[in-house]
Amino acid sequence: MPDNTAKVTSLTLQSPNHKNRRGIQELAAVPLLPSFIVGPENHLLRELFATEAIAALTERSPLVLFGNSGTGKTAIALTLMCRWLNQDMERRFQCVSANDFARAFHRALEEDDMPRFRNQFRTCNGLLLDNINDLRGKDAIQSELVELLNSSEACQQLIICTSQQLPGFLSGWNDALVSRLLG
Repeated sequence: MPDNTAKVTSLTLQSPNHKNRRGIQELAAVPLLPSFIVGPENHLLRELFATEAIAALTERSPLVLFGNSGTGKTAIALTLMCRWLNQDMERRFQCVSANDFARAFHRALEEDDMPRFRNQFRTCNGLLLDNINDLRGKDAIQSELVELLNSSEACQQLIICTSQQLPGFLSGWNDALVSRLLG
């Protein structure tokens, strides 16, 4: 049996530098682990955390991290976003749960204020959308997310999503959204 212990590393997780960045208030409620152990079963994380990979994260956007509840998806997503943000202190970001994203969408529809909603999420450099599995079966918000993903490509916006299931393997997902998320 091969010895895989040499391939196990620890990634130090981090929070964003507090330089008047949008999203800091939302992040205060996110519990971060001090580190994350990367073994052979999730070796792609080691590649994602390499300095050159962090610099090129927008080329992989949208990035979808999926797994069971409590496995560290949000902490990893936040750390990736932070490392990317810390390369340019002028970058702004949003960190929002899918449910809060959907509530903001519905509020904008009710108030006839979609331009403000779209501006909020399309003008930030990075967007961390947590628990997109909560958008399953919500056609209107999924269509809006497709439009957001389409616009993000042109402006080099980094979008990182977390989900308990990989979108598209269950019913209730917009085909265009699945295509954009799974590329």
